[in-house]
Amino acid sequence: MKCVLHILLFCIGYGTYAQQNLVPNPSFEQYFRCPGGSDHLMGQGINHFVYNWESAFIQKNFYILNVYFNACNNPNGGGVPINILGFQEAASGKAYAGIGSRDNEARNYLGTQLIKPMQKGKLYHVSFKINPADSSPFFLNKFGVNFYTQPTVINPGPERLLNFGAKAIYPNKAHIYSDSVLQFVTQWYTIEGDFLADSNYTYLILGNFWHLDSITTVRHFWSQPEIHTGSKRSLYLIDDVSVIEIKQLKASRKKICLGDSALLYKYKLNGKVYWKQGGLTTDTLATTDSIWVTPTQTTTYYLYNQQHTLVDSVTIEVFAPPTQRILPFDTLICKQQSITLNATYDGAMYQWSTGDTTPFIEVSERGAYSVKIGLNNCYVTETIMVDKCPSTLFVPNAFTPNGDGINDEFKPAAVQLQAYQMNIYNRWGQLVFTTTAIENGWNGENSETGVYAYVISYIDNFNRQQSQTGTVSLIK
Repeated sequence: MKCVLHILLFCIGYGTYAQQNLVPNPSFEQYFRCPGGSDHLMGQGINHFVYNWESAFIQKNFYILNVYFNACNNPNGGGVPINILGFQEAASGKAYAGIGSRDNEARNYLGTQLIKPMQKGKLYHVSFKINPADSSPFFLNKFGVNFYTQPTVINPGPERLLNFGAKAIYPNKAHIYSDSVLQFVTQWYTIEGDFLADSNYTYLILGNFWHLDSITTVRHFWSQPEIHTGSKRSLYLIDDVSVIEIKQLKASRKKICLGDSALLYKYKLNGKVYWKQGGLTTDTLATTDSIWVTPTQTTTYYLYNQQHTLVDSVTIEVFAPPTQRILPFDTLICKQQSITLNATYDGAMYQWSTGDTTPFIEVSERGAYSVKIGLNNCYVTETIMVDKCPSTLFVPNAFTPNGDGINDEFKPAAVQLQAYQMNIYNRWGQLVFTTTAIENGWNGENSETGVYAYVISYIDNFNRQQSQTGTVSLIK
C-alpha cells in the first residue's frame, strides 16, 4: 500500500486512533549523550546518542550518516536549529535525526523495535515528518517505512558496488512511502498512510528502499564531491515517527442518553462482518456494514470478520437524566409573598427560563416557569405553573356590641383583596357606616337593634372588580 502526502496534507482525515504510539522515543527527545560536531564528522550513528533507535541494523560496511541533532549542543555542529546540515527548527520538541545517501545506493536507515508487536489484521496509521536539509545537493522521492518481524539487515547484493567492495540490494517496496520528490527546505513534510498489518510486525525501518531506476532525483546545487568525484548526496531530517492503531469499528456516538441511538459501522474492513453484543458472542445482531443500536444500559458491541475472528469492539455508555420529577406541577403564590422553586439534583446542571443557572430560584409573580436539568449531557425539562392565591370573603350575619369582647363588631374576614370598601345602610337607606380598611369593623354605635344592609365592593387577587351584598342583624 502506498500513500503520497504533501506538506500538512493528510491522505486519511478520518478514523478513530487509539492513544498509544507503538514507536518508542518517537521524536528522538530521550538521549544519553549530547551530540558534538566532531561526532557527525566521524560518522557516528544515531545509536551512539539516542535511546531505542539504531542505524537500521545495517551491516558495518555501509556508508553511515545517521546523525543526531539536539538543542542541548546549540549552536555547535550537532545543535538545533543550527547544525552542520543547515538551519531547521524541530517539528516538535528540540531534537531530530538525520539520514543520508551517497550515489543513491549507499543509503542510511533508522530502525527501532516497536513497543509491542503489531497485530495481523489490525489497521494502523503510520506517519513521520521529513525535511530536506539545506546542505543536501540532491533531493529524492520514495522515502518511507517498512515493517519486519526481526531486526533485518539490508543485505549486500548484485546491484552496485559500495566503497568497501560490498554490493547492495533493496526491497524495492515500502509499506508507507511518498512518490513525491521532497525538495522544499523551509518546511516539514508529513508522510503518512493507513496500513493493514499482514503480519505481527515487531520492527520498523525508515529510509529509501528503492532501486536506482525507481528513484527520481532533483538537483539542489552543485557540490564539491560531485564536481571532483561524481558523488551525489542527499540529506534529510526526520522527526515525529508514529505507528498508531486505528479502530476498525467506528461509532457515531460512544456516549448516549437513554432512548437515543448510535450508528456502528466498519472502517476499511473488507468482506462480510458479524455484529455481536456483550458476552453473547454466538448471537449475531446483523451482518450488514453498519448497524443502529439503542441500548438501555452501557453495552459493548463486537465486530467479527468473515472468518469469525474478533476484529474490534466498542462500548456505548448510556446515561439517563433525572428519572423522577423534581418540581411539583403547580403551586400558589399569595399577595406580598415569594416562593422558592427548588430543582436540586445531585451532580446536575440547570438552565431556568428566567436565565438563572442555580438549582433554585425565588419567584413572586404568577406564570409558567421551566428548568432544563442536565446530567451527563442528558437533559430533561420540567415546567411549573405558579398562580396567585384566590380571594376569599366571609361576612357574618349578626353581631352583639355589648362590650363582652365577643362578637362586638361587624367585621368581614377577607384574604388576598387588592382593594376594599364596605358601606352599611339602615332600613331607610341612610348610610350609617363606611370604611376602606378591611381591619376596621362597625360597632353599631348610635344605632338601634335591627336589620341593616351592607354593600361590600372589592378587587380580588386577579384584579377583578367584585361586590357582595346582604344583611346583618344588630342585637343589643
